[in-house]
Amino acid sequence: MSYPSLLHTTRLFAVQALAWAFAANAFAADPLTNAIWQGDMDRSLELVRARIEADDTDFEAHRLYIDLLTGMGFARAAAQDYRSRVDPTAPTADGWALVGRAEPQPDTALAAFDQALSIRADHPSALTGKAGVFRATGRQVAAIETYDKALASDPQNAEAWTGLVQSWLTQGAGQTAADLAEKALIAAPHDPSVWLLAATISTEKAPALLERATRLHPEIPQLWSALARIQFESDNWRAAGTSYDKAMALSPPDLATLRVERALVTEIQNGALNLTGAAVILDIREIANQDLNLALAALETLTVEQPKSGQVRLVYGNILRSMGNYGAAETHLKAARDLMPDDADAWSALGAFYLDRKRPDEARPLLEQAARTRPDDPVLAVAAAMAAAEAGDTKAAEAALRGAIGRFPGSIGPVLGLTRLLISTGRGDDALDALTVAIKVRPHVELALALLSTGKELDRVDEALRRLDALATETGDPRLKAASAGLKQASSPQTKPPTQTPPQ
Repeated sequence: MSYPSLLHTTRLFAVQALAWAFAANAFAADPLTNAIWQGDMDRSLELVRARIEADDTDFEAHRLYIDLLTGMGFARAAAQDYRSRVDPTAPTADGWALVGRAEPQPDTALAAFDQALSIRADHPSALTGKAGVFRATGRQVAAIETYDKALASDPQNAEAWTGLVQSWLTQGAGQTAADLAEKALIAAPHDPSVWLLAATISTEKAPALLERATRLHPEIPQLWSALARIQFESDNWRAAGTSYDKAMALSPPDLATLRVERALVTEIQNGALNLTGAAVILDIREIANQDLNLALAALETLTVEQPKSGQVRLVYGNILRSMGNYGAAETHLKAARDLMPDDADAWSALGAFYLDRKRPDEARPLLEQAARTRPDDPVLAVAAAMAAAEAGDTKAAEAALRGAIGRFPGSIGPVLGLTRLLISTGRGDDALDALTVAIKVRPHVELALALLSTGKELDRVDEALRRLDALATETGDPRLKAASAGLKQASSPQTKPPTQTPPQ
């Protein structure tokens, strides 16, 4: 396998992690499915809670709800919630299967799954969950046997197919895994994660598999990005560019990485960069971590050999900036901007450099240009607004941040930026109100933490905790409830242990 192929295959495994985590919850294309594959966990949680409120008997929605809470770090809260729902006088297999899925500890999870299986021996979700615990704890033979039972009960169970294939891979049985992946495609073509898995295992068949997958599931960004990377490796630049564009249009969780790869395709097409240079840029972090001098030498060579590459200059300038070599960094970042006048990252990197150097008047127009170049990026919108504030135009900064909050309701960056601006201008009440309103719109744990942090900074911790407690009750969001309880405990005075009288 060539170097670029190895690199992109490794990345393909990485983007599948999220997909495989939710493989069992294969819904038809809808806003919930899209939010999950885009990595928008808060939006996903909001949508799945609405689905449960509409029908509390929706078992698949409850499973997805548990997976989302667990993925966000609230497994314990989910386990307590679902354990409390089990009716001791009339327990159900579904109820215990949900407890098992929520339990973070292997032993307690297995016990819950066994309770479910004692009520219904062929419960597919309980069998799949039990097999997953076996696989996670290294009991691959038991996992394979249990996955087989789950598939006998539900042949379309994508999570069971995925787990079974991965268990055989762990055993070193690559051909068996490949054969099973083919069977999974026949049994569960509705699940995009099965297509990604098959493409990862069968590298020769991957292009054809992903072409079919994107026709079946054109709304899944990971399928397009996986196809783009294979086309990249095949020097099929026009097709790769199209696939990258389709992936990025769907707002995937690895959007920043895709932007870099898409920019490399453009430079290769334009003759500004060759494959060697592209490989260096893609792997520059690993190279720098292993040998910084080697990375610097490689970039210096590339600037001479490929002087038209803005990406080389951008990467080189950012590394030099991080090292404190500001003169050389500025030279290369300016060159990157001049070579890539339509690239938002080139404008923002130079703007961030000037902002870091306490030169906000120079930073502001650069960051504003970056935000105009990529108007759908909340990070750039916040950076431009904060540059305006640093330059002394707080009125324009506040207007820009409030506008960004309206344009990007799912992003916490504009809210945090506005909070910081309001605090810096002595408007503590407005800062607390801005956070409170934002949490009502979209309950983010990060915003809850920011609310308490702001309360501490303003010496109004009790008020911040009261607000958070009220928000937890109003929204019913289990994350806010857990955060409220935890922050209350963390903020309370430490009780001193009783003094013991020494023995006489």
